[in-house]
Amino acid sequence: MQGYRLNDEDTDAMVRWLKLNHPENANREYAESMLIAMKLAYREIGWSDPDALEGFYQEYIKKLADQNGKTSEE
Repeated sequence: MQGYRLNDEDTDAMVRWLKLNHPENANREYAESMLIAMKLAYREIGWSDPDALEGFYQEYIKKLADQNGKTSEE
């Protein structure tokens, strides 16, 4: 899988989310598997529905702008 590489920070974050939402699956192995599945799903969206990626991009830049105290139009 090119691009994204699993790392401890992301895995730990996913385990924390799983503990809150699906405690029966809150372990590193499941978290890493889920992160890979999410990456593959995102890639599939890019191939099957490129317009959906544009929507994701717009949400992403808005989030970045909000974090930086700017509007997305700036």
